[in-house]
Parts: sequence; C-alpha cells; structure tokens
Amino acid sequence: MRLCISECLQAYNQQREPGEFPMSKAGLAKALGVHPSQVSRWDTGRRRVTVEAARRIAEVLHCQVADLIPGPGGCLEENTHEATKQQTS
Repeated sequence: MRLCISECLQAYNQQREPGEFPMSKAGLAKALGVHPSQVSRWDTGRRRVTVEAARRIAEVLHCQVADLIPGPGGCLEENTHEATKQQTS
C-alpha cells in the first residue's frame, strides 16, 4: 500500500508560514533521517512503511496518520472534496 506523502506534502506547503521554504521529498527524508529514495518508495507503494515511520511522517508534515492512508478520510480526501464544493458554489 502506498502512502499519500505527495498529497500531504502539498497540503503542508500550502499552509506554511510566509517566508518559510517549501518542503520537498528530499527535505522530508532529511527530517526523517532516511534516504530520499525511501520516501519515494513509501509514496509509490514499492516499500511498506512501519507504523512508527508513518507517525514520524505525520508529525513532520503536521497531519494525521489517517491522512497518509488512501481511502475514505485519507489522502486529505475530505479537504479536497470540501475545496471542490466551495469552488463550484
């Protein structure tokens, strides 16, 4: 199963403070103390993630672990649907 790292990174970068640099997958890898290819493997599902790693990713990206998991309520799905509704209203 893949993690929704790209989606959570995008949300994190949209909410960053003015003047704060956007975080990349390489920056996330550095913050987690892993090789950048590890983050890409988690994002694409080529590598399983431990619960502890998912917690650390969520902590760094200021999201919930559930946001990282594809499916109902995950991948920031509710926020995406809410934004779409507001745009069409």
